[in-house]
Amino acid sequence: MPAERNDGSGPSPAELLRKSELGELAGSHISGAVAPGIDLRGADLSKALWRDVDLRGANLSGATLAGAIFRNVNLQGADLTDADLTGALLGGPPGEACRLASADLRDAVLTGASLHQVDLSAAKLSGALLENADLRGTTLRSAELLDAVLSGARLQRCDAQGARLDRAAVDGADLSAADLTGASLRDVDLRAATTTGLLLSGADLLRASATELDFTTSGPPASLAGAELTASRLGALDLRRTALEGARLIACDLARADLSGASSDGLVLDGSSLRGAQLQRWRARGASLAEVDLAGASLDGADLRNANLAGATLDEASLAGAKLEGCSLEGVRLAGVDLRGLDLAGVSLGKAALGGLSWAGVNLSGADLAGADLRGADLAGADLSDADLSGACFAGAKLGGATFRGAQLADVDLTEADLSDADLSEAALSTTSITGADLRRARLFAADLSGADLRTMQLAGAVIEQSLLCDANGEGADLRGCDLTNATLSGASLRGANLTSVKAPQVNLEGADLKGAKLAGLQAPAANLKRALLDGADLSRADLSDTALDGASLRRAALREARLTAARLPGADLRDAVMAHADLSLADLSHARLERAHLMHANLEGADLHRAKLDDAEMLGARTRNMKNTDPDRARAEDFRTETP
Repeated sequence: MPAERNDGSGPSPAELLRKSELGELAGSHISGAVAPGIDLRGADLSKALWRDVDLRGANLSGATLAGAIFRNVNLQGADLTDADLTGALLGGPPGEACRLASADLRDAVLTGASLHQVDLSAAKLSGALLENADLRGTTLRSAELLDAVLSGARLQRCDAQGARLDRAAVDGADLSAADLTGASLRDVDLRAATTTGLLLSGADLLRASATELDFTTSGPPASLAGAELTASRLGALDLRRTALEGARLIACDLARADLSGASSDGLVLDGSSLRGAQLQRWRARGASLAEVDLAGASLDGADLRNANLAGATLDEASLAGAKLEGCSLEGVRLAGVDLRGLDLAGVSLGKAALGGLSWAGVNLSGADLAGADLRGADLAGADLSDADLSGACFAGAKLGGATFRGAQLADVDLTEADLSDADLSEAALSTTSITGADLRRARLFAADLSGADLRTMQLAGAVIEQSLLCDANGEGADLRGCDLTNATLSGASLRGANLTSVKAPQVNLEGADLKGAKLAGLQAPAANLKRALLDGADLSRADLSDTALDGASLRRAALREARLTAARLPGADLRDAVMAHADLSLADLSHARLERAHLMHANLEGADLHRAKLDDAEMLGARTRNMKNTDPDRARAEDFRTETP
């Protein structure tokens, strides 16, 4: 509507032009003027107060209106191109379809202004107050609206391509179908704005915040770095050139999106969908992907080191050559995933359901697999050194050639697992369930198997050097060809066990039960077999030189051709033992019981048989040079000590 005339009391257009030529309009008070179409191009109108003025169609291009105040001024169709309106107050309806292209409106007050279909292209509106302004269909192309206040403004279908709205306040604003293609919305909070149909292709949303944005109709933005988007749609978009570092895209739809080769370090995608996404060579170090749906996604060669994938779904995903070191994969789903050859050093896979997968050759050193379910998994050749496997289930798993050096295996279930040729050096296995496990040729150097049940294990050829097997139950166990060098089996039950050709220098079998055990060819020089029970054991051709057998029981033991040079057997029970051709030179057999022992052709040179009992012993062909029989003086001294209270 045109401004009302003030009963003709206002200045005429001619007067206005004259005052303009004389420079008298700056700072003046103009009221009631009717001057449609007036030409005030380049005029100085700064700080002027215009009240109830009709300036329809006026030409004010290039005019200086800084600090001017407009009260009920009709500017419909006026040309204010390149005008200086910094700090101007344009409250009320300045007029539709006026031209403000390239105008300087910085810090101007346009609260509630009607700017419907106004041309504000390239205008400078930084810091301007535009609360509740009507900007429907307005052209804001390349306009500057830095720090502008647009709260409650109506911007439906406005054209703001390439505009700069950094830090602008848009709470309550209606941006439906607005075109912000290529615009800059850095640090803008769009969460309280209406954004239905908003076009943001190529837009810069650095550190912006928004809910339920839909990019699928316009295309990908140029930057979402540091942005926070919730429940927004970016599905099937090409995001390879979109900056995403540090962005938070919570519960967003990125299904089938293309991020191949993109850099997204620190990205947060918690709860989002990336089903079928193209993520080859994607760099997302330290990213948070908790509860993300990555089913069927291609992650070949992706760099996800130290990322959080807890609870993520990776069913049927492709991970060939992916870098996952230090990742959290707790509770992940990996059905149908081929993990062979991956480097998963330091990953956390606690409580994850991982059964039936192929992990052959995977590097899991230092990984956290506490409580993981890996029953039946193929981990042949995998590196699990220093991993935390506490409480994990490997029942029936294929672990042949796997490395467990220094791993934590407390309460681990290795029932029926294939551990042949595996390296379990320094592993703590005292509370591990290994029933039925295949440990043939496994390396158990310095491992702790105290109290372990060896009866159902397959241990033939295993290296159990310097390991602890105190009180282990190995009745009938097959230990053929094992290396027990310096191992401790004190108190172990090995009754009837097969230790044929076992290498066991300095082994500690003190008090062990080896009754009926097969020990033919045993190599155990300098071993500790004090008080061991070896009744009926087969020690044929065994090397027990310098071995301590104090108080050991060897009744009916077979020691044919055994080497017992310098062995200590004081008080040993060798009744009915067969020691034909055995080498007992320099052995200590004092107080030994050798009744009915078979010593045919045995070498007893230099042996000490002080007070040994040899009743009915067979010594045909025995070599007895320098053999020491009972020493009377020593006997009297012993008796004296016995009789002394």
